[in-house]
Amino acid sequence: MATKKSPKRIPWEPNFNVYMGDLNGNPCSFVVDLHARPLPSHPVRLDVRVPLRFPRPDGLRDERELDAMGDVEDALVLGLEQQSGIYVGRFVSAGTTVFFFFLPEGGQTLDLTEPLAKLGEYTAECVFAHDPTWELYREVLFPDPYSLQAMLDTTLLMRIQEAGDRMDEVREIDHMAYFPDTVAAETATVELAQAGFRVDDPSPTGTEIAVAFHHDGAPAVGGQGGWSRSILDIVLPLRGRYDGWGCMLVLPEESAPKKKASAPKRKAAAPKKKAAAPKRKAAAPKKKAAAPKKKAAAPKKKAAAPKKKASAPKKKAAAPKKAAAPKKKTAAPKKKAAAPKKKTAAPKKVVAPKKKTTAPKKKAPSRKR
Repeated sequence: MATKKSPKRIPWEPNFNVYMGDLNGNPCSFVVDLHARPLPSHPVRLDVRVPLRFPRPDGLRDERELDAMGDVEDALVLGLEQQSGIYVGRFVSAGTTVFFFFLPEGGQTLDLTEPLAKLGEYTAECVFAHDPTWELYREVLFPDPYSLQAMLDTTLLMRIQEAGDRMDEVREIDHMAYFPDTVAAETATVELAQAGFRVDDPSPTGTEIAVAFHHDGAPAVGGQGGWSRSILDIVLPLRGRYDGWGCMLVLPEESAPKKKASAPKRKAAAPKKKAAAPKRKAAAPKKKAAAPKKKAAAPKKKAAAPKKKASAPKKKAAAPKKAAAPKKKTAAPKKKAAAPKKKTAAPKKVVAPKKKTTAPKKKAPSRKR
């Protein structure tokens, strides 16, 4: 589904993501807007159920229907957004796709004739429900802590890979968790240490107690939910909140910050070659100055004058020495060259997006998934 701009009436930028789960004992594929939150102005929920024409044996969508169902989704979303509807996600399970919208008060009276007429060979069943707290979104669509962390880990790994990181290289991985009180934080400190993490002393931050901890690992090995799952097993029972992980980038040698930082030095050397050019031009007057000696053979006294003039260009020739100024300027790139080293440290803050996914905002992935 093509990415659309967020309607002005919605106080968030849509961030749709995909995860797999289980629904009533059946495999289920979820697509959910992680940024959505209940709006008192939209208490009515609309469920649009569309049976698949060629479901897989496990009840999920077959590749043959990807494009067709994508068109169905586009038609429903466009039609209902024009009537102030808010699309929050869908799931596919047991041979059926269910799309979920929240509508303003009185949304049960909306005319759905036009969007439903654009479903092609598919049929739809529409069910309205009063859901002012958006319970279905919170309890069914929104991922559990383990699924959510897996989604955030995937997003972070994609960013690390796009940066050119050598993801199989071991480096220090930094983690952060928050707890409601000191007792929970101290208990977590002991259990995390027993699990092999290097744990810092708990630190009060507002109404919570922060615990930072670390371990050595490679993103490609444990980044996809490996260490996150074991951490959640410790943090969640203590009513804690795992805030994700981050690490320094390990770049290939050809793109390492040190080599990139040296690039300005190579450019700075160019002025030296230009500075040498005036010396060649300055030498030319010597040949012209020699000519008066032949013509000035009779008046010896006057012939001496050209010698003095011939020396004048030598003084001018010294002027190009000012070209040494670029050498002083060339030192500037060396100071700037240090900047990339600081930038490489940024990945420490490139932590997995929080549940509201702070991360550079990315364009919402295609809802055709």
